[in-house]
Amino acid sequence: MDRFAERFPIQFFGHVPEKKKVVSIPVRFVGSETTTGEAGAVAAVLKIQKVFRGHLVRKNVRTVRPIDAEIDGVALILSDSADLLRSSEKERLRLGEALMRLLLKLDSVRGAREYRRKITRRAVSLQEKIDSIASAGDPCPADAPETDAPDVSSPDGAAETLETEEADVAGEEWMLVESESPATASEVPEMREGRVREEKERAEEVERGFGEMDLRAVMEWVVEENVRLKETVAELSEKNAEQRMMLGALTRRVERLERIADRVPKKSKCKPCPAVQGLGL
Repeated sequence: MDRFAERFPIQFFGHVPEKKKVVSIPVRFVGSETTTGEAGAVAAVLKIQKVFRGHLVRKNVRTVRPIDAEIDGVALILSDSADLLRSSEKERLRLGEALMRLLLKLDSVRGAREYRRKITRRAVSLQEKIDSIASAGDPCPADAPETDAPDVSSPDGAAETLETEEADVAGEEWMLVESESPATASEVPEMREGRVREEKERAEEVERGFGEMDLRAVMEWVVEENVRLKETVAELSEKNAEQRMMLGALTRRVERLERIADRVPKKSKCKPCPAVQGLGL
């Protein structure tokens, strides 16, 4: 029987042999999961910081942009009404106060440093222009013809003016050396040193003058602000006094109404009629 089964194996139709289940096992190094998780967390934190910083920068720029527009308006007024500013000190003070208010508002903003620095430089240059208009509006002893000269409203402009004048002095001295005798030429260095010293002293006086003008404008603004604050405090005190009087009057009226309300029920109570009392009702 065994030999027959070996030579002729019995096959059962409809029977499907079971397939072996294949299991995939990922190969991982020691610490790979931890490293990947930390890297992903760090990347997420950096991304959040980047987005938040961008939001803060855009917010600060939106805050500073109206101040920049107001400074543009001050520059437009300064260019359109130079004659009025030259003749009216009140208008100059008003523009100076506006610039000071914008600078204080600009200092209260945090962030956008370069943008704020740019606007601050523009405001300072406008203040220097106002001061130069004020100094140009003073009466001069003699009217001199207008020449193309550099702006000396800042220390840099004063230094440039000093350098150009030194060059002119050097050229004039060279002409004197060529035209005059050797004895006169020996005195040229002393003359040059004296002229340069005078020009330097003049430039220092100009710088001190601008500093004093700025300080004077700031002090005037501070005095006006103090006066304005005193007026505001006085108005608030008057309003508080009026409110206290009104509250006192209302309190007295409420007390009077409460007393009247306490008296009304007592008066409304009436004794029953004797006939009714006899009936026992």
